[in-house]
Amino acid sequence: MPPAVLTSFEKFSQGWMSRLEQVSQQNSRELKPEPVANGRLVGRYICYGPDCVREVRGTDSKITPYVGIIRYAQKVMEKEGDSLQKIKDHPGASTSEIQVTEIFRYTGGRWVY
Repeated sequence: MPPAVLTSFEKFSQGWMSRLEQVSQQNSRELKPEPVANGRLVGRYICYGPDCVREVRGTDSKITPYVGIIRYAQKVMEKEGDSLQKIKDHPGASTSEIQVTEIFRYTGGRWVY
């Protein structure tokens, strides 16, 4: 495995996870609270990462000689409070989690989704 391919995937995957972090932050800000028992409100949103596992594998293809794999957690987060402001101030707690695997191809000297 050429070091340049590994380095380029590291950089690509950092950018990918950074974009997912931005989506997580936006999701947190835009949650829509729902009433629950005792006059409390709960807001749920999707959060990604931030930790991930990266892997690069060779292929038998001359056009796409490598694939890069990123594995990370997708969590359903929940914030609770008796007002919208208290929900926004709540740090959030994970209520469920699944593992996501994304595969990217290395074609034409660059990583492609």
